[in-house]
Amino acid sequence: MTIKEKQIHLRIKNEALPILKSGIVFKKKLLSVKAKNYLKRLKAFEKKHKMKSKEFIRSSMQENLVTIQSGLIGFLCMRHVIK
Repeated sequence: MTIKEKQIHLRIKNEALPILKSGIVFKKKLLSVKAKNYLKRLKAFEKKHKMKSKEFIRSSMQENLVTIQSGLIGFLCMRHVIK
């Protein structure tokens, strides 16, 4: 899947610009706080489980793959029994 860029042109009255600018600044600050909070929680998780995020993701993906494989095997066995 590819992401295509789309350009949208808006006409904004001069009196609306300060409101839009302050809204953008506020949103930027909010996202910054959320990112810092996420990193703090991530570091606490890594410390608690004594595992770096990359290791956790790799381990989780392997566990999910095993679960998917066993589910698929069970599904295929059931299809064979039903036939």
